Amino acid sequence: MKIAHITMSYFPAAGGQESYIIELNRIFENAGHKVTVFQPKRPFSGPKPKNVIFTPHNRFIHRLGTGFDWFWFNFMLLFYKNILKNQDLLICHYPFHLPSVKWHSNVIVLSHGVDWPDNQKILFDKYKYKCAQFAFKNGYKIVANDTDFGERNGKYFNETPFFKESHDDLWIIPNCIDTNKFKYNNEKKNKIILVPRNIRKSRGIDLAINAFNIFYKNHGDYRMLIAGIPLKGKYYNKCINLIKKHDLGKQIIFLGHQSQHDLLKLYNSSRITLIPSTAYEGTSLSALESMACKTPVVSTKIGGLKDLPGHKSDIDPSSLAKAIDFVDSNWEAESERQYTETRQHFNLNNWKTAWLNVINK
Repeated sequence: MKIAHITMSYFPAAGGQESYIIELNRIFENAGHKVTVFQPKRPFSGPKPKNVIFTPHNRFIHRLGTGFDWFWFNFMLLFYKNILKNQDLLICHYPFHLPSVKWHSNVIVLSHGVDWPDNQKILFDKYKYKCAQFAFKNGYKIVANDTDFGERNGKYFNETPFFKESHDDLWIIPNCIDTNKFKYNNEKKNKIILVPRNIRKSRGIDLAINAFNIFYKNHGDYRMLIAGIPLKGKYYNKCINLIKKHDLGKQIIFLGHQSQHDLLKLYNSSRITLIPSTAYEGTSLSALESMACKTPVVSTKIGGLKDLPGHKSDIDPSSLAKAIDFVDSNWEAESERQYTETRQHFNLNNWKTAWLNVINK
């Protein structure tokens, strides 16, 4: 079978969605399928991957903002219709791109998590929501990595829906990780709270700093390490000023981008991982990777995080600080519970079987 991904980002890899597609392609190719990726052109050095078709980049559109980039990509896809026609199956990463390929007879709409706010005010967000509704109302095959995406569109679950067709044409396939790679290596767990999040508002870095400020007053031997980018911009500067306000310059450290190898070491050497997202979050790969390394996770209840085994908190600094304190005080039980549940349920064997079942149908 010839399968094509429609996505805003795949190469060069920079985050969870790219890792998702890389792993999915490995599964498809091992099963004998040919995979192509359609994405906007990105700046990169080195050879171009043979299986990637880059649509033209428009500097003027790019300067207007992210939403305009997405609309431009949708428009450019219309010029690749003849190539797309030759694909047996299209996997559309987020419903946003569905209008440009809805003419194709076999489309899977893939959600990596709800990517619009509760109260949509701008055209970009309204369009995202309308595209998701369109996918459900018109009987498209949908794969979501969390229950939140289904529930936002009127699909509710009376039992655990993972890895199966829980409603007609709706599969819930959560993110999963390589449990042979992400595993506990018996390294000493240091008094470190790891925040493996990129530096943007929806990832809740400011929330993490405020929560740590409360927690630190009774746990002065802890440090917080924030692994992510960019280390510049308005929001980053806001976070730096917040650290200065709380006089935590020596206790909170920004590490910048970390490779998977570096993250694996950080997961194994940290005592707690914090996922403080405030919006736009599916079943976080970072959370799963950490729990598979026997480092328990404290997270908010946003999106797909509520589907994971981590210890959950409301979205306010006081609640988050209490949740961190609970996991610290009950570390042995929490680390073992989260470790066991993650490795049992959120592994690549379950993920592979579910995805092959979807495309075979």
